[in-house]
Amino acid sequence: MGISQIHLLAFISVLSLARTTTVTPEQANASVTTMTTTLSSHQWQKMFYPFGSAAGDTQTLDADNESYVQVNLSSPFQYFGRQYQLIYVNNNGFLSFSREIPEMDPLLFPYGGEDLIAPFWTEIVGVSAYYQEYTSGDVLTSATQDINRYYPGLSFSATWVFVATWDTQEDNTFSDLSVPLISVQVVLISDGSRSFILMNYGDIEIGFQGKAGYSTIGSTHYFVIPGSTDGNLTPNLKYTTNVNVQGRWAFSANQGIVQFAETFYPVGLAAGDTQTLVAENENFAPVSLSSPFQYFGRQYQLIYVNNNGLLSFSREIPEMNPLLFPYGGEDLIAPLWTELDDYGLGAFYYQEYTSGDVLTRATQDINRYYPGLSFSATWVFVATWDFVQTWDANVFSNHLAPSISVQVVLISDGSRSFILMNYGDIDVIGFQVEAGYDTIGSTHYFVIPGSTDGNLTPNLKYTTNVNVQGRWAFSANQGIVQFAETFYPVGLVAGDTQMFVFAAESVAEVSLSSPFLYFGRSYNLIYVNNNGLLSFSQGIPEMDPLPFSSYGNEDLIAPLWTDLDDFGFGIVYYHEYTSGDVLTRATEDIKSYYPGLSFSASWVFVATWDFVNIGDENGFYLHSAPIISVQVVLISDGSRSFILMNYGDIAVFGPQAEAGYGTIGTTHYFVIPGSDDWNLIPNLKYTSNVQVQGRWAFSANQGIAQFAETFYPVGLAAGDTQTLISDDVSLTVALSSPFVYFGRAYHLIYVNNNGLLSFSQAIPEMDPSYGGEDLIAPLWSDLDDYGLGALNYHEYTSGDVLTRATQDINQYYPGLSFSATWVFVATWDFVNTWDANVFLHHSAPSISVQVVLISDGSRSFILMNYGDIAPQFYPVKAGYDTVGSTHYFVIPGSNDWNLVPNLKYTSNVHVPGRWAFMAYTENVVGLQMKVTSYLDLTESGNLAFVLEQIKHELVIRGLSSDVQLSARRVEKNP
Repeated sequence: MGISQIHLLAFISVLSLARTTTVTPEQANASVTTMTTTLSSHQWQKMFYPFGSAAGDTQTLDADNESYVQVNLSSPFQYFGRQYQLIYVNNNGFLSFSREIPEMDPLLFPYGGEDLIAPFWTEIVGVSAYYQEYTSGDVLTSATQDINRYYPGLSFSATWVFVATWDTQEDNTFSDLSVPLISVQVVLISDGSRSFILMNYGDIEIGFQGKAGYSTIGSTHYFVIPGSTDGNLTPNLKYTTNVNVQGRWAFSANQGIVQFAETFYPVGLAAGDTQTLVAENENFAPVSLSSPFQYFGRQYQLIYVNNNGLLSFSREIPEMNPLLFPYGGEDLIAPLWTELDDYGLGAFYYQEYTSGDVLTRATQDINRYYPGLSFSATWVFVATWDFVQTWDANVFSNHLAPSISVQVVLISDGSRSFILMNYGDIDVIGFQVEAGYDTIGSTHYFVIPGSTDGNLTPNLKYTTNVNVQGRWAFSANQGIVQFAETFYPVGLVAGDTQMFVFAAESVAEVSLSSPFLYFGRSYNLIYVNNNGLLSFSQGIPEMDPLPFSSYGNEDLIAPLWTDLDDFGFGIVYYHEYTSGDVLTRATEDIKSYYPGLSFSASWVFVATWDFVNIGDENGFYLHSAPIISVQVVLISDGSRSFILMNYGDIAVFGPQAEAGYGTIGTTHYFVIPGSDDWNLIPNLKYTSNVQVQGRWAFSANQGIAQFAETFYPVGLAAGDTQTLISDDVSLTVALSSPFVYFGRAYHLIYVNNNGLLSFSQAIPEMDPSYGGEDLIAPLWSDLDDYGLGALNYHEYTSGDVLTRATQDINQYYPGLSFSATWVFVATWDFVNTWDANVFLHHSAPSISVQVVLISDGSRSFILMNYGDIAPQFYPVKAGYDTVGSTHYFVIPGSNDWNLVPNLKYTSNVHVPGRWAFMAYTENVVGLQMKVTSYLDLTESGNLAFVLEQIKHELVIRGLSSDVQLSARRVEKNP
């Protein structure tokens, strides 16, 4: 056989090699004449536990055949009350305990046949499964920290961890490199008695329909991750979570009363509870309290703990089916109101605390969920319901059948009251059901979303309004007192000016000591209107709300614009601050919601509307009827302006309503979702865009200035290259350092006029599509047809921008020890006009988006920042894509022009208007080599021999002997 030249692309699983290297083996049968290396690293590093040969894992390779591995454990794993010494790691993305199941299609949960853990159960071809058991070392430390973070208060210390990872690989045909991946991991964690499960998600190709979750024998416990059964949605798993870490889901695998430890307060006879057993009989327990409990302004010395998941105050209600809230007949607290005694055997527990650790825990919880209260609990009442679907006492005692476990915690300091509702396992319920609270006259009420559907109640253990899965927290305070949680100071005691309103149109004209800048216009007057509205050019006391998206006649700020004076009796309060604690608080709030601003408030204006559905002044002061309470806070440092909207109780009301803001010419506007539907606005007190329930925050800055909040520096002042455009344009930018995008290195970037970065060609006119090439699209649409615009771009290799990028990436992906060496920023700023003066002043609706590429030479990241985005009617999409769509993502709602204005308030990193993504995939080094060989390297045996020689040379030059070489593509030159 004659000598032939072979082009060989090999991939090596190491992390240390990151520079161009030349290797010349001295073997006669293979000489390497050139070698080029590129390095990229797994996105798995951000939340995957260590895996692979470098981590010491055992690896099994499934090349188109069904396989499994039986693993003998050094310590038994407790899974919902059953002990296992064996785990079967099946090739198709799941763990079983009693037998191998390598070939079976995913079974519908609740299946009930056996105990199963399925991070992603599907028919995967060509998958490598890695696994390892840990009983010491750093992995146990990481597991301990994770569980204590997700389940605070446990004092958990991991003694055993088992990690299994599934990663698709190519087969031995050395086909094209661009192969879609599936990468998932499951982590089992135990301290010997308590068990937890983490499921970590990397890339999952579209079309892989499967199932993610867990199930048990008899389906006593089970869960299916939403969207995991839909192949169109599974790629999004890497951005979903139930513990605020994108791509990670965490679950408790504990049984019976033990599981209460995670979020429940102490339960059971061992905790000193009083216990009442229930079996097909109506039960209740009247409890005399040592201290009165204040519930929305009324005092109670008695609580009735009813068998059906309900607390009442005026009478026992053991037999009644749940009444739909708002009911209004009496004061009720219903953690899970249903026919529990008809479900099976059960018990309810209760205990009153006036001292001890429980009060300390309650104090910490309330101060965490309602910061700034300086709250100290003096009284706690805990009631827990635990039912099992059985009539056998032994089955009940051991929780060997599906169960329902819920708890309510009442907390008070003598004047302020709070409610916690904690959810454990909840089986599908066939009876009428409801969770929430209600009051006499329904002055205050709430229904937990999904709690009225028995098919959805199993999900309650993973829902929350305070970022603690399985817990909901509520304030039970009345009137002005309740404002303390999120409202700025209110009332005469705060020095407010007060205006009474009763069935009369009224307005207060307020002269300001300093002008307020609102989207580029300066105002020295504010009109505080009776109807939940601030205006600047005239009083508007009587007008029904106009749609912000199409009105545009004047500047308006509407925390809740409706006919409040027709609702009942009310007071409007307002106050201008130029010094003092309120400015300090405002400064802290803005810096918290817009990090990096170096903002210092010099002026604050607070307006509050407090209305009661009653025509009597005395009744108003008692707040003994349904109420509406909202507040708006304007904050400025003289040049930058912000708006906070705070929501208390809002009763259902008939007239048209709207909450948000609008501007002259509709250049900027926003409507809080659900605020124009009276059936939904009671929920405003639990919604937010800044993770503070009942609060929304907005920037009121104009044009380029508004970019300062989340955008990297923009414009000529920032040193950008700027091109004004009104037609199809693409700018070709030669990079000083290559940008590595999902394993491919690029020295050119095309900044296209249509909100798109491309790498292989300019794409100025194309409508959104996918799959053909590598693309990054912060907002891909026909922007040039929208109006006049400017493209700004800047490459950074030193300076403050690199420092900022380093801080951002380390904040969003902790543990990477990342240091940016290169940043590229591109910004699109378009205005709906063909008039240059209108464009310069942004005096028409605008679209402003930015993309930031960040690299340390080997690892790459993408930030997408969103400012104002006005609707238009061309195809649109935001996200990224790759050759062959091996990696891609579409920001939810970005392909609907009715929803894109909301992008400035959405995020996957808890920074309004910012999305962050990793742009690298594998712990590999790619080497492209021209090999002169006497052997035919298209034959796998010959190729394996040559790769072994290359490995030998690399090891001699200092690489770990753990290095593994595999060929992805072989091309033979004539």
